[in-house]
Amino acid sequence: MALEQKIPILKRKYNVRVGTIRKVAEADPTLQKKYINWLIQQYKNRSIRFPEDNYKVLETLKFFDKHKARFEQRDINRYKTYYDFDEVVDGIKEKLTPEDLKSKKQIQKEVKVRGASIVYDESPYKVIEIVTPQAAAIYARGTRWCTSIEGIASRYLKRRSLHVVFKHNKKYAQFHGVSGQLMNIQDRPLKWEDDTVFVREVLSKIAIKDPESACKYAIHVLNKQRWPEAEPYIQKKVRWAYKYTRLVLKRRWLEIEDEILKRPALAWKYAKYIMKDRWPEAEPAIMKTPRHAYEYVYFLKERVPGLQKRGPEARARRKEYAEGCKAFTSYWGSEEWKQEVHETALKEFEALTQ
Repeated sequence: MALEQKIPILKRKYNVRVGTIRKVAEADPTLQKKYINWLIQQYKNRSIRFPEDNYKVLETLKFFDKHKARFEQRDINRYKTYYDFDEVVDGIKEKLTPEDLKSKKQIQKEVKVRGASIVYDESPYKVIEIVTPQAAAIYARGTRWCTSIEGIASRYLKRRSLHVVFKHNKKYAQFHGVSGQLMNIQDRPLKWEDDTVFVREVLSKIAIKDPESACKYAIHVLNKQRWPEAEPYIQKKVRWAYKYTRLVLKRRWLEIEDEILKRPALAWKYAKYIMKDRWPEAEPAIMKTPRHAYEYVYFLKERVPGLQKRGPEARARRKEYAEGCKAFTSYWGSEEWKQEVHETALKEFEALTQ
């Protein structure tokens, strides 16, 4: 029975939406979608997430369908959870014929040499930097990391390299700096308080030299605690220096202000969220562009003594501000309209600062 014929039956049986059924079906490699019932059950008991786990589940079911004769239990419905099923599949993979295993080892060795290198090796930790999807997939074997699928690994690697951590010669965690992800082998977040020695002494040495990774490390791994050792690196990229200032320091960072002054998009935010006051030195740059002039003037209005903070006037002003921001963001209106808004902002700024 084709999927379209199964959909009404599955919808009634499992009380799920048609869109959900279609997403789940993408993880079933068979033409007749013979695993769809089991997949929906796993989705409902939350042992599978869609679409996040789509590629991982698809590859696992492809292996099962191709090598079913190797399995003692060939009825997939006997596996109560996807985790049970995945463990059995991993066990079968390890029992491949010596010839297959030998050829795979040779391929894996070549891939590892080309796509990975040791960047830290002090007992009990060893850290491998991964730079190719093929190497990422190999190093993810035996874990629940989605990077076991080359397509997903490639998405991560387009942004920055991955780091696989071994502890006592066993896989321990995987770290991706720019997304702030630190996951154990069960693909669950490893918090800094779970292993403070590892986080402080090992992981910090990996993340520290890249401004984006260092900033996100401080935010996501250190829970927005200050990281003084990384600050000289973070301040090299003004975008991440601003984010670090706003979310971690929460006060002025004088060393980055010269660079902030050159960027109106950051300067007005720095005035509003960090200084919480007018910033005269930045105003010449801010007032040159319609959007930033508009945003800065509305921020100043909120600080004018005696300006009504509550009631109809304040609500109307907030609505006007929101609509204006939406207009700029969506590029609504003509250049003449933007010029008119710019001129209005300049007039209001002059009135406020006289």
